[in-house]
Amino acid sequence: NGLAEQTFGWTREEIVGRSLVTTLIPPRYRELHERGLSKYLETGEGPVLGQKLELSALDKEGRELSVELSITEAVRSERNARILAFLRDTTREKLSQRMAAVRMAVMETIEEAGSLQAAASRVLETIAGELDWSAGMLWLIDGTRGVLRLERAWSGEGIDSVRLEEASRAV
Repeated sequence: NGLAEQTFGWTREEIVGRSLVTTLIPPRYRELHERGLSKYLETGEGPVLGQKLELSALDKEGRELSVELSITEAVRSERNARILAFLRDTTREKLSQRMAAVRMAVMETIEEAGSLQAAASRVLETIAGELDWSAGMLWLIDGTRGVLRLERAWSGEGIDSVRLEEASRAV
């Protein structure tokens, strides 16, 4: 339908007849999906039927979306099965929730430390942790010089961000 085309970027002509596994399911879930589908086709047992699931899906460009999915059996015989899937894109909703959590965590961290400068490393670590970043930098306005100044850099364990920080300071 039109909403599915908007959500996933595939036109009806492009998607009909293609495998769900290679178009919409992220690689890390493909084996699990195929095992579950095989079990359902063999036994008629489907523990996800009638359940509301929160999971990831891919759009045409390979970007991951957060979706809410409900699957129900429509027709089943010995040789054939048809299911109905109801899907809702929750990507923006999930991002809004994450951003609200980040704002609250940052405010609490600054409040505890007394100033942004004192809390800078913890603020960057909080933001990076909530948004799955590998590194982050805090830039502040230097009012006396009228320029942006790199206040603090942070990177996760095992991330070598020395060159990034050096290049940033040079700018």
